Amino acid sequence: MFFKPSSGHNDILSGFFVFGFYGIGFISSLMLTIKLVQIGGFDWVSNQSGIRNSIVNLGWICMTMATLICLDIKDTLHPGELNPFSQWLAINKGFIWMPLLMLVPCLFLLNTHLSAGISPYVYKMPLIIGFGMSVLIVLVIMFRGLKKIESLTEYNFG
Repeated sequence: MFFKPSSGHNDILSGFFVFGFYGIGFISSLMLTIKLVQIGGFDWVSNQSGIRNSIVNLGWICMTMATLICLDIKDTLHPGELNPFSQWLAINKGFIWMPLLMLVPCLFLLNTHLSAGISPYVYKMPLIIGFGMSVLIVLVIMFRGLKKIESLTEYNFG
């Protein structure tokens, strides 16, 4: 999963398994997030349900996008194009630890008996850090992409 299949392997079958694995992961994390919203696991985010749901939805979308960005960052960019932040993400396997910043706290939010004996900051801070880093990654990549598109259009039409 962490490497491209060699030319002797069946690329279509490998792609299907990778797509299925990540598809199941994203669908299950979406279902987990919806379940937590329904049982009030994110009530600490805001008292108003509209604001709370918007923040949680934005956080989930950014987390999934950032996971895909981290997964694909080494394959899409040449080593010379990687800025220090992207190099850090590529080296430190952000596609593994970023979802864990969301999934581990969700375990505490789902199980009230588990979260009763610990401080709420133990499961709130990883979520806040994970969502914040995800938003940062998505914004950096979007800004970088817009900047690259802008420079291409200036070059072509300039």
